Amino acid sequence: MAEYTCTFSDAAVREESRERLEALIQKMFARRHHNRVSAGPSGQMWLTVELVQALRRASEVYRELSTKTRGPMPFEIGYLRIRDGRLESISNSLRMDSPEVFVRIVSEFVEPGATISLAAVEESDEIPDGGTWSVIGIGDVEKVD
Repeated sequence: MAEYTCTFSDAAVREESRERLEALIQKMFARRHHNRVSAGPSGQMWLTVELVQALRRASEVYRELSTKTRGPMPFEIGYLRIRDGRLESISNSLRMDSPEVFVRIVSEFVEPGATISLAAVEESDEIPDGGTWSVIGIGDVEKVD
């Protein structure tokens, strides 16, 4: 899992999705240690399925990226906040597996025209480039660099 600095520009939160985003941020922050839970094989699977189902209820984009029982775990969303109607990061760096998955999920909650910039904290051939992304619409993003 790579670490990225994350900055948002013009990331106004869609009014109609604000409550869902706030709930998603709280859920992902509360479950940020999920991968380290050792509840045994069956308990761990149940916890993962329950979390995937909660994410699928919260996000139509996540439904496209997952099955009913498996999907990416965007815990980095738990390190965001809404301030003065805009989305921002509350952490110096965010750990994530896939910058594009993160950006696509966030695109559901911000107005078109928002820009999300992700820069790897440590440059490496093994770390995918985060880049700068522009939100076109829900689930529709474009890498601009």
